[in-house]
Amino acid sequence: MEQNHKSKRRKPWWKTPFGVACTALFLIAAFLLIQDHAAHIGNYWIWLILLACPLMHIFMHGHHKHNSNEKEKHDEPHERS
Repeated sequence: MEQNHKSKRRKPWWKTPFGVACTALFLIAAFLLIQDHAAHIGNYWIWLILLACPLMHIFMHGHHKHNSNEKEKHDEPHERS
């Protein structure tokens, strides 16, 4: 017997009511924090941008494997099973 099951796709966390509320609170807190400390941050904004570059590289590209044989791997045809 075959049963037709509809796969229940879960909403992403940020689309749930709790996620929307947390996002709204975070945005309000970030706005108030920036307003209070804008004078301090304004003097160092260029250093904050430069600091963000290596941090984004580490956290956003951390899942890639950096191999020296990367070109050779792309030249080989992929085997399908």
